[in-house]
Amino acid sequence: MGIKGTLNALESIYATYPILLDDRIVYAIWFDGDYSGFNLTQSGEIAAFPSEAAAREFAIVLAKGLPIETTDLLNLDVCKKWMAKPSARSVNCSAFLRAYDAASDYRNSIARANLDLGDKSHLRVLDKLFWGCNLPAVTPKGKSYIPIWTKKEVKELRTMLEESIAVFEAKLSIQV
Repeated sequence: MGIKGTLNALESIYATYPILLDDRIVYAIWFDGDYSGFNLTQSGEIAAFPSEAAAREFAIVLAKGLPIETTDLLNLDVCKKWMAKPSARSVNCSAFLRAYDAASDYRNSIARANLDLGDKSHLRVLDKLFWGCNLPAVTPKGKSYIPIWTKKEVKELRTMLEESIAVFEAKLSIQV
């Protein structure tokens, strides 16, 4: 099972991407260019490595001299723990948005295109997650936004996380 290089000269950011799932960290190779995505195996799975060093070694070949960054940890275990007992009071906007975005990046990788622009599902919940992250670039100094979640939104959020985590449970392929 070989790994195909899905990156091309137009992509400009390459990173090792740590993923925590079921108490195990693996490292994928993520890129951002015409669209954001993951490097895939020949069979369309996310190529993941048991160590950051192994992922970095492979990413260096793909990046062709460009620097390799490291992203923040994608903590899917936090999402799974919340899903076991979903509560409006314990929504982790940053972790949940990151999980959904990462699953979207996988779909972009398969399509080799930016599908995010046409994705209109879950807009209200995604909007609340985004603003609930209180990013400094969009949050006025001294202010914060704390979303109030309805039961329907909590249920929708749980479904979004189930679908996102399912991508990683089914599509991570550990390279040795």
